[in-house]
Amino acid sequence: MTHPRQTIRKNLVTLLTGLPLTGSRVYGSRVAPLTEADLPAIRVYADSGESSAIDIHNVTRERGLIYRIEIVARATADLDDTLDAISEDVEEALLAAPGSTWLGGDLRDPISDEIEIDDDTSQPVGICRMAISINTYA
Repeated sequence: MTHPRQTIRKNLVTLLTGLPLTGSRVYGSRVAPLTEADLPAIRVYADSGESSAIDIHNVTRERGLIYRIEIVARATADLDDTLDAISEDVEEALLAAPGSTWLGGDLRDPISDEIEIDDDTSQPVGICRMAISINTYA
């Protein structure tokens, strides 16, 4: 049986694939290696979660899950505009997602983000790390 965390991560990759600026460059792993040719790109991964049984047989669990959506782009003069445009596309896709994306649960507000520059790479990149919170029963 596939863990709900994995299913939701795969659903998020599918949901975010095809956005105007990132296209098919959406990866379901925090360690997906990104070359300059891969940018801009999105990485999706589970950050943390908690669960508790909601029936006496411990079959159905209520889960609170936090996912990170990392938007990675080249650190050029228009970096902030690029990260903002991709962030807007991501937020619109998340807010329009059907309940099946969250296994019948829901996306909880707020969506938060933090932006930083990583200049430890051959080509400096900007990273917008979005955090989303999901409630589901699985």
